[in-house]
Amino acid sequence: MRSPTTFATPGEARESWRTLFYANLIASFIGEIRGDLEGNEGDFGDGVWVQEVINAVEDSFRERRWVSLPLA
Repeated sequence: MRSPTTFATPGEARESWRTLFYANLIASFIGEIRGDLEGNEGDFGDGVWVQEVINAVEDSFRERRWVSLPLA
């Protein structure tokens, strides 16, 4: 098991998938903050869009109807 401070480095192939997932996720996040990585996993606008889709799914389920995006 990794200590919390070693999650900033990418994982190794012999680690469990859970450890690898979090190690690589955190290493990617830190790399983005430092500017070491060009791409990113998403930005604020992506987060807003995802939240709007989640809200629309909940509204659709509760009201038992189709919901159009963007929400009103």
